[in-house]
Amino acid sequence: MIYGVSTGTLDDGIAKAFEQGTPLVTKRIQSLHWLQDNGFRTFGMLCPSLPIPGGDYTQMANEMASAIRADRCEHTWAEVINVRGDSMTRTVAALNAAGFHSHANELAHVSGDAEAWEQYSRDTFEAHVPNYAPNKLRFLQYVTARTKTFWQGREKDGAILL
Repeated sequence: MIYGVSTGTLDDGIAKAFEQGTPLVTKRIQSLHWLQDNGFRTFGMLCPSLPIPGGDYTQMANEMASAIRADRCEHTWAEVINVRGDSMTRTVAALNAAGFHSHANELAHVSGDAEAWEQYSRDTFEAHVPNYAPNKLRFLQYVTARTKTFWQGREKDGAILL
């Protein structure tokens, strides 16, 4: 048995704004640490990762790896936010309603622009890679005919093409 929890942000307020019915991020991380401290096998699940206003993906990735104690996780799965139905519209609205306007604006921008979406995905992936030993990162990425070659070249670093 291997245990893990998902979180794409370390900010309880941001997560609470759009993740309905989930425990606070701080509680999820606390439970992961308890499992690790008590000898249980664990994994990290870094999702859904929102686009970052100002774009400091390296800081985000470093903080996430530290928070989940990546060196104590057998693997870490990660991905950007999934597009499902009207999920982007609902997430943007939820972020705005909670006062996270810059996050809402950034998500609205990338979700409406294929080039910006691809750059957000690449920036998120490339920021995570240095934090993990070989074969520890599993970054789930939906590809298109246009983006497939780029992502195939990153499979050795943990990209999993969907």
